[in-house]
Amino acid sequence: MREVSNPFGPARRAPRAAPRGFRSWVALRQVVGPLAFGAIVGCGSTTPRPAVPDVDLHHPSATRRLEAVTVTAKQRDLAQVPTLIDRLDDEDPAVRLMAGSTLVSLTGHDTGYRPYASSEERQRQQATWRAWWSSQGHGAAPAAPSPSPAGTRAPTPVGSAPRAGGAGYTQGATHGGPP
Repeated sequence: MREVSNPFGPARRAPRAAPRGFRSWVALRQVVGPLAFGAIVGCGSTTPRPAVPDVDLHHPSATRRLEAVTVTAKQRDLAQVPTLIDRLDDEDPAVRLMAGSTLVSLTGHDTGYRPYASSEERQRQQATWRAWWSSQGHGAAPAAPSPSPAGTRAPTPVGSAPRAGGAGYTQGATHGGPP
């Protein structure tokens, strides 16, 4: 790395070669301005977005599902109990383990769930959890879809408005207003 003069502060070392057509990062910054320069340099940010349980509990990545279960536990979000029950038969054992312990923590109820049991036994445990949850006056815990394959969109969270052209949208329908 070589020293570069910087009209915006003291001399410092250039991090890498500047983009093609510019002799230095400073020259690029002078051309595009400080705000645009920050945007260009920040485009390669590796900061992950925070986990959102409504979406990430159905994410194709086991790591993302595990993060969503952790966020659910920290937020003590009882609305996610039905989805956590579905994660009891997740393909990833870490997700199953965390979902089971989060259910016990959130509800105070323990069914003796074993995350390393056979798939048939885990499905029986899911049925036990669903029956218990509905007996508590929360209604039946619907089975959520399995994580979608990589490259497909996660399901739309319940309660969100349908997009134009999506499910629930009727072309040319009037909704009580003038035509």
